[in-house]
Amino acid sequence: MKLPVTQIHALIITTGIFSTNSSSNGLVIASYARIGDITSARHLFDKLPHRGVDAWNSIIVAYSRRYYLNEVLILYHQMVDEGVKPDSSTFTVAIKASSSLKDLEVGERIWRRAVDFGYGCDVFACANLGESKLGLSVHGHVVRREMLMDDVILQTSLVDMYAKIGDLKLASHVFKQMPRKNAVSWGALISGFAQNGFAEYALDLLVEMQSFDFKPDTVALVSALLACSQVGHLKLGKSIHGYIVRRLDFELVLGTALIDMYAKCGALSCARAIFDRVDSRDVILWNTMISSYGCHNYRNFLFGEVAAKKILDLNPDDLGIYALVSNFFSLARMWDRVSILRKIMKETGMKKVPGYSAVEVNGKHEAFLVEDKSHHHYEEILQMLDSLDNEMRVIRHVPDSSHDVEEEVI
Repeated sequence: MKLPVTQIHALIITTGIFSTNSSSNGLVIASYARIGDITSARHLFDKLPHRGVDAWNSIIVAYSRRYYLNEVLILYHQMVDEGVKPDSSTFTVAIKASSSLKDLEVGERIWRRAVDFGYGCDVFACANLGESKLGLSVHGHVVRREMLMDDVILQTSLVDMYAKIGDLKLASHVFKQMPRKNAVSWGALISGFAQNGFAEYALDLLVEMQSFDFKPDTVALVSALLACSQVGHLKLGKSIHGYIVRRLDFELVLGTALIDMYAKCGALSCARAIFDRVDSRDVILWNTMISSYGCHNYRNFLFGEVAAKKILDLNPDDLGIYALVSNFFSLARMWDRVSILRKIMKETGMKKVPGYSAVEVNGKHEAFLVEDKSHHHYEEILQMLDSLDNEMRVIRHVPDSSHDVEEEVI
């Protein structure tokens, strides 16, 4: 793969674009980085007579993807010192690097500069990091500078940030303190509760939102459908479907959410009816359908097999796809197909990465790997998980998926 990149690079040099077109320089740097040749990318960058923001961003992103975080910050500061104005992408990558390095002081300084350069609403960077300390620091800076005032966009960004890092108490507090709200503000909070597993709260907020004469947007509706799927609330899910049909243009995101909701509530004929009406189907939509048939329907394996072949064609290099399809064929007892898939995975060097979860306790990060018994509190954790599992089995509502709900979709 390296040869075409070098040929393109040579063509750019011979045509003279190399010295005049900053965008082309950035693309070549990014191309070298994508094939893993960070040395050539850096050599090209260092030789550039004029380095614009595209070239700087390309090399900074290249080092970020290789996890050379200190180099990311060095390049960021060098960029600023040379008088090149960073853009939103630069600030986002630099803040992520400082957060990963736990250098919150540098992270806050970078964010302050982002504010000065007109990117004050880009606090979403902190949310993507899951770094609560940096998020609080940014929030404090906003309050001290009296930037919140009546800024709905910035306040909504803070609600979204706290929701994404799982601090729903602070997200709700910021939301309640907002003197003015809009549909996006409500959607951010509803999404936060739904994504963190608080389905009933999310659905209550959807009702409350409409009582204040706000019309739910796509984010709010997708989040509400997720909440319905979590608690098996098929009746409300159908009401939301009716609302979408009557008041909104049908789009792929909403269609996928509806299919997922119907499938998880056991109404596979409704899910299939929506699927059949979608003209442009992406890999996410096909994934949703095969997951539905694999989990709930042991009769119609013909469609599942068609879906399996389709998503393998759409995304042949995704290990997760192979695992999903393999599980489906296993449920169908199609052992010859399972064997073929495993052979392909073995020949191509695909290996399933063990799942793990991570949590921060008193400033210390703890990671838990599947089948890993080395943790010093392993026995106590196991006992607690067993206790929680028993409690969940007693109180949770499990949708009846033993039959396919035959109801007409509006």
